[in-house]
Amino acid sequence: MKEEEDLPKSIIVILVVLAVAISILGTFTVVSEVRKVNSAPEYTGSPSQSAKVALEVVDPNAGLTTGKVAFEFTMPEGS
Repeated sequence: MKEEEDLPKSIIVILVVLAVAISILGTFTVVSEVRKVNSAPEYTGSPSQSAKVALEVVDPNAGLTTGKVAFEFTMPEGS
C-alpha cells in the first residue's frame, strides 16, 4: 500500500501567511469603517423645527394584521 504524502512545509507556510494577511486586512477594514461611523456629524437642526407623529393601534381581537403610522414634518413659517 502506498502511504499518502503530507503537504510540503512551504505550502503550509504560504497558507498560514495568507490567512494572517487576510485577517489583518479585514481588521483594518473594520476599524476604518467604525471610525467613519463614529466621526459622522451630529444633527445640528434648529429647535424651532417641528414634527408630528401619529400611531394607530388596531384591536388585536378584530383579526386585522395591519396598522397605520403617519408622519408629518412641518417647517416653521419664514424658514
